Amino acid sequence: MKVVFGVQWIESEFGQRYEGWALYTNAEECVAQTKEASAKGPYPGGYIGPERPLRMYEIPFDSLDKETQKSLEEKGRAHTANNWQPKFKDNGTSIR
Repeated sequence: MKVVFGVQWIESEFGQRYEGWALYTNAEECVAQTKEASAKGPYPGGYIGPERPLRMYEIPFDSLDKETQKSLEEKGRAHTANNWQPKFKDNGTSIR
């Protein structure tokens, strides 16, 4: 089964809300981009970036909508809508 690698994003300023998922076809790129985004850290009063602690999930490619699949095939990465959640995912792997 073909999988993609995903990290949930959040926005926190007055609490925490979901900002969709960053999805990648390559695990190493997922880890590198997630660490880089997390290192940028908070802006005055908030944070937009990967949910902490950093965790990467495997998500079945076939469970994604056609538009997201196309973006992943063309660019190797995609960012979902804020309210999107994967139908299926594994238990996740810690990113250190």
